[in-house]
Amino acid sequence: MEIRLGKCNCEKSCPKCVHHFWNQTSQNDLNRKRGLELLLWIRYNKLRKKIENFNQCVESIKNITSLCEPQLRFEYNNNEIHIIYQNIKKKGFIYPSMLSQNFLPNNIIAIPDTFCVESPAKVWEKIKTIFD
Repeated sequence: MEIRLGKCNCEKSCPKCVHHFWNQTSQNDLNRKRGLELLLWIRYNKLRKKIENFNQCVESIKNITSLCEPQLRFEYNNNEIHIIYQNIKKKGFIYPSMLSQNFLPNNIIAIPDTFCVESPAKVWEKIKTIFD
């Protein structure tokens, strides 16, 4: 399975890597990259530390903040993310989705990288709860 998930070059999932008859009702939710991460973690206790699509995540957060709340300001410079609302500035942090966010302080906006790409609504929920 590790070879099949690692060698496939599809974006999320396809019949070559994970699609089959028994999972046809949930194929839209399958992601071979997340599956491979989980498998490597279970087998070798190995977690991904680098975010492959960091710039895409930053753009996603910037777009979400401007669409959902015009009064929110987004700043990104020197590899630091800040979101400002009503003169309150909070630091943002994008982390690999399989890592626990328990290592981060409570006042930081911690966003898993998979949310940025696959679920903008969840990114907005994270941002909104920090400022509520």
